Amino acid sequence: MAQITATVEHNGTHQVRVDMPTWNEHQLQYAQRVATGGSDDLSDAVHTALVHNGQTPGPEQGSITATCSCRSRKRPCAHILAVFFDIARHLDHRPRLALVLRGMNDAHPTTTTARIPIGLLDPAHFYE
Repeated sequence: MAQITATVEHNGTHQVRVDMPTWNEHQLQYAQRVATGGSDDLSDAVHTALVHNGQTPGPEQGSITATCSCRSRKRPCAHILAVFFDIARHLDHRPRLALVLRGMNDAHPTTTTARIPIGLLDPAHFYE
């Protein structure tokens, strides 16, 4: 399992954890072979090769679990949604991270950390 942890500050400080399945060793070796090069992009050819091998770069619906330290009864809560939006933002900026989240080693890891105030996220216009 790949694990993403985040601290979200909104009505207090809350810890969010997102778990998603990784590929097995055979799948990782195949992905490493087809995804050669140091580009942050994920080409259509690489995506097609992975899908034809039964490996979707993104995890299957329902296979991701997320928890938050808040007391909200609503799930996903606003804190988990904020983390999902930030993951989407990072994947949009650097699609190859999808393979890293599935367990593939990356020769060019990103070390920057982002802090986005939750009040600045507008889901209706997020992708504009």
